[in-house]
Amino acid sequence: MMENSAPNQKIPKLLVILAVSLLFIILPVGAEGVSLSIHDLSATAGSTVSVPVSVTNAEELSAATIDITYDPAVLKFKGTELGDTSKNGIIEASEIRSGVIEIEFEDPSGVSQDGELVKALFEVTGSGGSISQMGIIAHSLRNLDNNEVPVETTTGGNVTVSGSEKKSPVPLWCPILAASLMVLIAVKRRA
Repeated sequence: MMENSAPNQKIPKLLVILAVSLLFIILPVGAEGVSLSIHDLSATAGSTVSVPVSVTNAEELSAATIDITYDPAVLKFKGTELGDTSKNGIIEASEIRSGVIEIEFEDPSGVSQDGELVKALFEVTGSGGSISQMGIIAHSLRNLDNNEVPVETTTGGNVTVSGSEKKSPVPLWCPILAASLMVLIAVKRRA
């Protein structure tokens, strides 16, 4: 017959139940952090480009404070718009220093889908071939219960400037007319 184990080797059931309960409180099952990203874009010099900030894994996201960084030699900040994920959102944005804008987003209904959270609008001031690296810094994200929402990743992108949208100050027909007149004058002088 076996004797009982030493008392220090027994673990009371209550302690096990308490430990498992704490794990469920501390580590929510299936909880993933939100990801924010800016995809690579191409824009024509002189145009306005809309740079969406996309969100994935959002669940009742009701508030966010983020910074977007960019190259002020290539882009000039113009404003913001709501993305397609928010129906009742409000945004405020300001350029806090050259090349950095801060966006504060709130939606009392909460965002619970993947898509464009906000869009930053820029005038493309750089010349063809120039590139502005776009970065995201997430300061605070909160859900409808005002709990902090973890940020899993932030991924920046690039805005590449192509060509020029600026109109030539001289219409195309002017040089053709001038060349034709020169040919006509040269022909008349020979005659």
